[in-house]
Amino acid sequence: MDEKRRAVHEAGHLILAISYGWPIVEINLDGGGANMGVVDARPPEYSGFISRSDLSESEKLTLIEQTLIQLAAGGAAEEIILSGDAQGCNGGSQSDFGKFHSLVNEVGQNTNLNLRLFTFEDAKLLAKLTLGSHIYYQMLMSFSDFSLQNRKLDSRMIADYLSRFFQNFQLEL
Repeated sequence: MDEKRRAVHEAGHLILAISYGWPIVEINLDGGGANMGVVDARPPEYSGFISRSDLSESEKLTLIEQTLIQLAAGGAAEEIILSGDAQGCNGGSQSDFGKFHSLVNEVGQNTNLNLRLFTFEDAKLLAKLTLGSHIYYQMLMSFSDFSLQNRKLDSRMIADYLSRFFQNFQLEL
Protein backbone atom coordinates (compact mmCIF):
# COMPACT_ATOMS: atom_id res chain seq x y z
CA MET A 1 0.00 0.00 0.00
CA ASP A 2 1.42 3.40 -0.88
CA GLU A 3 2.20 5.94 1.83
CA LYS A 4 -0.69 8.34 1.13
CA ARG A 5 -3.21 5.48 1.07
CA ARG A 6 -1.87 4.14 4.37
CA ALA A 7 -2.08 7.60 5.99
CA VAL A 8 -5.67 8.10 4.79
CA HIS A 9 -6.62 4.58 5.89
CA GLU A 10 -5.26 5.00 9.43
CA ALA A 11 -6.74 8.51 9.69
CA GLY A 12 -10.15 6.95 8.97
CA HIS A 13 -9.77 4.59 11.93
CA LEU A 14 -8.59 7.43 14.15
CA ILE A 15 -11.40 9.82 13.23
CA LEU A 16 -14.12 7.23 13.86
CA ALA A 17 -12.57 6.53 17.28
CA ILE A 18 -12.57 10.27 17.98
CA SER A 19 -16.21 10.52 16.92
CA TYR A 20 -17.04 7.82 19.49
CA GLY A 21 -15.12 9.64 22.22
CA TRP A 22 -12.60 6.82 22.57
CA PRO A 23 -9.20 7.64 24.10
CA ILE A 24 -6.43 7.62 21.51
CA VAL A 25 -3.13 6.12 22.56
CA GLU A 26 -1.13 6.20 19.35
CA ILE A 27 -1.13 6.14 15.58
CA ASN A 28 1.88 4.62 13.85
CA LEU A 29 2.06 4.41 10.08
CA ASP A 30 4.85 1.83 10.33
CA GLY A 31 3.69 -0.12 13.39
CA GLY A 32 1.52 -2.84 11.91
CA GLY A 33 4.04 -4.89 10.00
CA ALA A 34 4.34 -5.21 6.23
CA ASN A 35 2.57 -2.26 4.62
CA MET A 36 0.29 -1.78 7.61
CA GLY A 37 -0.14 1.02 10.10
CA VAL A 38 -1.84 0.85 13.46
CA VAL A 39 -4.20 3.02 15.47
CA ASP A 40 -4.38 2.21 19.17
CA ALA A 41 -7.76 3.52 20.32
CA ARG A 42 -10.34 1.71 22.41
CA PRO A 43 -13.10 2.63 24.79
CA PRO A 44 -12.12 2.10 28.44
CA GLU A 45 -14.71 -0.64 28.87
CA TYR A 46 -13.38 -2.60 25.85
CA SER A 47 -11.29 -5.23 27.60
CA GLY A 48 -13.22 -8.49 27.45
CA PHE A 49 -16.47 -6.61 26.94
CA ILE A 50 -18.32 -9.48 25.28
CA SER A 51 -18.20 -11.65 28.40
CA ARG A 52 -18.43 -8.91 31.03
CA SER A 53 -21.43 -9.15 33.31
CA ASP A 54 -21.22 -5.51 34.46
CA LEU A 55 -22.28 -4.24 31.01
CA SER A 56 -25.88 -4.41 29.83
CA GLU A 57 -26.69 -6.11 26.52
CA SER A 58 -27.37 -2.65 25.09
CA GLU A 59 -23.92 -1.40 26.17
CA LYS A 60 -22.29 -4.50 24.68
CA LEU A 61 -24.19 -4.09 21.42
CA THR A 62 -23.13 -0.44 21.18
CA LEU A 63 -19.47 -1.37 21.72
CA ILE A 64 -19.71 -4.19 19.20
CA GLU A 65 -21.31 -1.97 16.56
CA GLN A 66 -18.82 0.85 17.14
CA THR A 67 -15.88 -1.55 16.98
CA LEU A 68 -17.10 -3.14 13.74
CA ILE A 69 -17.69 0.25 12.12
CA GLN A 70 -14.33 1.53 13.33
CA LEU A 71 -12.64 -1.53 11.78
CA ALA A 72 -14.21 -0.65 8.41
CA ALA A 73 -13.39 3.07 8.67
CA GLY A 74 -9.94 2.75 7.09
CA GLY A 75 -11.41 1.33 3.90
CA ALA A 76 -14.21 3.89 3.97
CA ALA A 77 -11.64 6.70 4.21
CA GLU A 78 -9.71 5.29 1.25
CA GLU A 79 -12.86 5.19 -0.86
CA ILE A 80 -13.92 8.72 0.11
CA ILE A 81 -10.56 10.46 -0.35
CA LEU A 82 -8.78 8.34 -2.95
CA SER A 83 -11.76 6.96 -4.87
CA GLY A 84 -11.93 3.39 -6.07
CA ASP A 85 -11.85 0.26 -3.96
CA ALA A 86 -10.17 0.14 -0.57
CA GLN A 87 -6.87 -1.72 -0.68
CA GLY A 88 -5.87 -1.60 2.97
CA CYS A 89 -8.59 -3.89 4.35
CA ASN A 90 -7.74 -7.12 2.61
CA GLY A 91 -5.46 -9.80 3.90
CA GLY A 92 -5.24 -12.34 6.63
CA SER A 93 -6.55 -12.53 10.15
CA GLN A 94 -4.72 -9.34 11.20
CA SER A 95 -6.29 -7.23 8.45
CA ASP A 96 -9.31 -5.06 9.21
CA PHE A 97 -11.48 -7.52 7.30
CA GLY A 98 -10.06 -10.46 9.28
CA LYS A 99 -10.51 -8.69 12.62
CA PHE A 100 -14.08 -7.76 11.66
CA HIS A 101 -15.01 -11.38 10.98
CA SER A 102 -13.20 -12.63 14.08
CA LEU A 103 -15.28 -10.27 16.23
CA VAL A 104 -18.52 -11.28 14.48
CA ASN A 105 -17.67 -14.94 15.12
CA GLU A 106 -16.70 -14.28 18.74
CA VAL A 107 -19.97 -12.44 19.35
CA GLY A 108 -21.92 -15.29 17.77
CA GLN A 109 -20.17 -17.88 19.96
CA ASN A 110 -20.43 -15.97 23.24
CA THR A 111 -23.72 -14.09 23.13
CA ASN A 112 -27.28 -14.45 21.92
CA LEU A 113 -26.57 -11.82 19.27
CA ASN A 114 -26.34 -12.90 15.65
CA LEU A 115 -24.36 -10.43 13.56
CA ARG A 116 -23.85 -12.64 10.52
CA LEU A 117 -26.16 -10.41 8.45
CA PHE A 118 -24.07 -7.32 9.32
CA THR A 119 -21.37 -7.29 6.66
CA PHE A 120 -18.07 -5.47 6.32
CA GLU A 121 -19.63 -3.45 3.49
CA ASP A 122 -22.51 -2.43 5.82
CA ALA A 123 -19.98 -1.24 8.40
CA LYS A 124 -18.01 0.61 5.74
CA LEU A 125 -21.15 2.40 4.57
CA LEU A 126 -21.92 3.51 8.14
CA ALA A 127 -18.33 4.72 8.53
CA LYS A 128 -18.68 6.72 5.30
CA LEU A 129 -21.73 8.49 6.70
CA THR A 130 -19.60 9.82 9.55
CA LEU A 131 -16.40 10.45 7.60
CA GLY A 132 -18.31 12.20 4.82
CA SER A 133 -19.58 14.98 7.08
CA HIS A 134 -17.86 18.29 6.43
CA ILE A 135 -15.81 18.50 9.62
CA TYR A 136 -14.65 14.87 9.57
CA TYR A 137 -13.88 15.03 5.84
CA GLN A 138 -11.69 18.08 6.46
CA MET A 139 -10.05 16.33 9.41
CA LEU A 140 -9.44 13.21 7.32
CA MET A 141 -7.65 15.23 4.64
CA SER A 142 -5.65 17.27 7.13
CA PHE A 143 -4.74 14.48 9.55
CA SER A 144 -3.57 12.10 6.82
CA ASP A 145 -1.08 14.77 5.66
CA PHE A 146 -0.03 15.48 9.25
CA SER A 147 0.57 11.80 9.98
CA LEU A 148 2.64 11.40 6.82
CA GLN A 149 4.97 14.11 8.13
CA ASN A 150 5.25 12.58 11.61
CA ARG A 151 4.70 8.81 11.04
CA LYS A 152 4.29 7.96 14.75
CA LEU A 153 2.08 10.09 16.97
CA ASP A 154 1.40 9.64 20.66
CA SER A 155 -1.72 10.84 22.48
CA ARG A 156 -0.17 14.23 23.31
CA MET A 157 0.75 14.95 19.70
CA ILE A 158 -2.71 13.89 18.54
CA ALA A 159 -4.39 16.09 21.18
CA ASP A 160 -2.24 19.06 20.10
CA TYR A 161 -3.13 18.47 16.46
CA LEU A 162 -6.86 18.21 17.28
CA SER A 163 -6.75 21.40 19.31
CA ARG A 164 -5.17 23.30 16.40
CA PHE A 165 -7.54 21.69 13.90
CA PHE A 166 -10.67 22.73 15.80
CA GLN A 167 -9.34 26.27 16.35
CA ASN A 168 -8.65 26.64 12.64
CA PHE A 169 -11.94 25.01 11.67
CA GLN A 170 -13.90 27.48 13.82
CA LEU A 171 -12.04 30.38 12.18
CA GLU A 172 -13.09 29.09 8.75
CA LEU A 173 -16.76 28.98 9.76
